[in-house]
Amino acid sequence: MTLFGFVDLVIVNRHPSRYNIIVVGHQRTTIAKEELNYTKVPCVFVYLELDKEKELNVRLNKNTGRFDTNKLSLHFTKDFLKEIGFKEKELDFFLSDFEKKFNSFNDANAQMAIVPKFSEKYDAVIIVSKNSIDTSFLETALKIDTAKSYKNTRTGKAMIIDVEHFKAAIYDGND
Repeated sequence: MTLFGFVDLVIVNRHPSRYNIIVVGHQRTTIAKEELNYTKVPCVFVYLELDKEKELNVRLNKNTGRFDTNKLSLHFTKDFLKEIGFKEKELDFFLSDFEKKFNSFNDANAQMAIVPKFSEKYDAVIIVSKNSIDTSFLETALKIDTAKSYKNTRTGKAMIIDVEHFKAAIYDGND
């Protein structure tokens, strides 16, 4: 701010219910007053109801400003923020602690791969088990040990075997 002076104006609301409220330029105003001893800063005035004032603030700060995420989540919905250009990753502060922890797991930090990796050179056949009795039957019949299965609360248990293992289980080792 000192090299070029005050080149980015402060926007101030003049609506009677929001008179002299800074819409954009809070940090510039603070620095000008506290560090540079300004008593006045250049302003542009707008006349906006509270909802439009808040929207203008977020829209103008989206590209260059930083946000107090607690205030954002208090005053705006996640859908509104996405609508005006926030990316899903930027809105992680809306997630619960459980969701944050769940989303922190990936193949690199999990004990076993979370999602089996299939490439185009492999096909996959999926057998869906709708209850624990059927799952137990499949584990026993296909001789799937616990090292080849995993479970999470979102998707249930997954078991992966290759064709050779399947043949051995079905034919009991006899071809």
